[in-house]
Amino acid sequence: MRRWLVTVVAVLAVVVGCGSDDEEPARPLDAAAPPGFTVVQDETIGFAVSVPESWRQLPTEIGSFDGVAEGLRRDNERMGPPLTQLKGAVREGARLAVVDPATGSTANLIVLPSDSDLDDMASGAAIRLRQTGATGLTQEKTTLDGVPAIRQRFRVQYPGTGGSVELQESQYYVVRRGRAFILTLVGQSPDLDRIATSLQLA
Repeated sequence: MRRWLVTVVAVLAVVVGCGSDDEEPARPLDAAAPPGFTVVQDETIGFAVSVPESWRQLPTEIGSFDGVAEGLRRDNERMGPPLTQLKGAVREGARLAVVDPATGSTANLIVLPSDSDLDDMASGAAIRLRQTGATGLTQEKTTLDGVPAIRQRFRVQYPGTGGSVELQESQYYVVRRGRAFILTLVGQSPDLDRIATSLQLA
């Protein structure tokens, strides 16, 4: 398995099920972006998240993604590793894919049907991440939009023009209304934490 795809593949290996029939009622999405940010929202899936206006939102259809990503690579060859990481997420059905042209940091959100327990899901993902080369993995409980969540941090090697490049990743797992929300943040941008805390779930 290619190491630069381990993040998404590891998660998909443990997020299974068809959703719960005993769902909580939906909450309204009332997202207001802070200055310098814009809201990306999907009421059908049930999420809203704020991303910096300076970041580039990429298509989540792989054919369209490739064309836009190639243009970004031509402008800056250092964008190769983060765009490779982001392409892996898009291949697995990401509902959000954004990149910071200035730093190469990325964010993506995958949403899947799930009746898995949150702790089991995160623990299974951690095992698979380690098996496929992730290092420095730590795990902690937190909340996103008032919903229990687990954050895992780790490092992954991605291919670059001058050899492999190590990227720092944070991954949040949340289970809400029969769906697993997996938010992945990559890089060193100071805006990554603000993206995570802006996530709203219906």
